[in-house]
Amino acid sequence: MLHGLLLVSLCGCAITPRPATSCAPGLQPHIRDVLYFGQSRPDGSAVTPEQWEKFQHDVLTSAFPEGLTVIDGEGYWRSEAGSLVREGSRLVILLHPPGEASGAAVDDVIARYRVQFQQEAVLREQSAVCVRF
Repeated sequence: MLHGLLLVSLCGCAITPRPATSCAPGLQPHIRDVLYFGQSRPDGSAVTPEQWEKFQHDVLTSAFPEGLTVIDGEGYWRSEAGSLVREGSRLVILLHPPGEASGAAVDDVIARYRVQFQQEAVLREQSAVCVRF
């Protein structure tokens, strides 16, 4: 669910960081997106490991075949009613070249997860980095 965590992602006014312009020799500018996918559904059930695996295979790795990292986590957020909610989460770390195509792919992944698992939001953390593969 993760609603209320990132107003920027909900209002559509996210600002894409400028790519790093002064990377050390041998490093290349990239964008690092960390996506926080809540695993609780509005009906009280959770996204099952099988459902996650299918989403990961069909959506995530299709959109980012170069690779990604998935970390299991536990998230906490304050509900609209004011109570503290705890839920399982998956953090997905993506490193991709700057540009509209990569940004649109991230937006599509988020939108598809929100629809498929009835999520109010997916938290997106973004920064400019320098990388070497």
